[in-house]
Amino acid sequence: MERAQRVLAVDVGGTKVDAMVFAGDPGTPRPTLLPETRQTFETPDQPPAQALGEFQAWLRDVASQWEVDGWAMAVAGPLAEDHRQILTSPNIPFISHARPEEWDLGLLANRPFALANDLEAAAAGEVRWGRYGIADEYVILDTISTGWGGAFINRGEVWPGEPGHNPYVPVDGLPCGCGRFGCYEAYFSGSAAARRVREHFLARGAPVPEDEDPNRRLADAAQAGELWALALLHEFGAGIGLGWAESLNRLSRLHRILYMGGFAVAMMPFMEPAIRASIRARSRFPRHWTAEGLPIQPATYTQAEPFNPTLIGAAAVWMDRFGNP
Repeated sequence: MERAQRVLAVDVGGTKVDAMVFAGDPGTPRPTLLPETRQTFETPDQPPAQALGEFQAWLRDVASQWEVDGWAMAVAGPLAEDHRQILTSPNIPFISHARPEEWDLGLLANRPFALANDLEAAAAGEVRWGRYGIADEYVILDTISTGWGGAFINRGEVWPGEPGHNPYVPVDGLPCGCGRFGCYEAYFSGSAAARRVREHFLARGAPVPEDEDPNRRLADAAQAGELWALALLHEFGAGIGLGWAESLNRLSRLHRILYMGGFAVAMMPFMEPAIRASIRARSRFPRHWTAEGLPIQPATYTQAEPFNPTLIGAAAVWMDRFGNP
């Protein structure tokens, strides 16, 4: 019996790179993970050329250990239109402008390669292996974590987007990590919440230590019913709902909204009532006003290990492009 196709998936994240081998085919409900293949590359604090050389050497070593049919890389950053070049990688800049398929990677050099944006990859994994069966649906898939990214899934076709960089405050807004001002991400992301929590405790003379996650305090306080935390998460829910409602007024036939990312997954129980209130107030289409008409659900693969959504998605992108039909 012919073995399932194997793909080496690479997730270029915020501060590190993860890799794992997956096996799968169109008939499997989810890919088979080979957890013993999981490896991590901690990005070095070195000049770009030297850091890139170390990264390429790491990839060559990983590839030499496992027999794979191809490899795929998902990157947090924009790509060229032909999906062959990384335009910028803000968090790991030594791969900016790179064309990974041209690297000397030993055994990988003669294997088919797929490059994808990280949200494009996560959406592809949801389409191929997700629990909701969305291949024939219109779906928003957003990740709200440090930032706010997203994609629109058009009956199985993934259109990556940048919803967090729509303007919330068009003039004189807060600075955003993208270099612009007033973006939704600057107000309603995990990093924005962390800033607000630090401000809350600083104003009370008890600053949050630099090595502590402020959003852990926020979650604990909300769980305990503390009014300041519930009010803050109500505000964030209203803002996220407003951002989604702006999309819904163009997408009357949307079937569902899926979310992922550490902040969204942890805080959604506290934010969803305000999200739905914003959608009801702003969407012109009554079918969006109820949970039955517009489910808001966690993506199949959030951030829970070992089902890293970007790694699974990178494998799905490769299977979509090169796998058996």
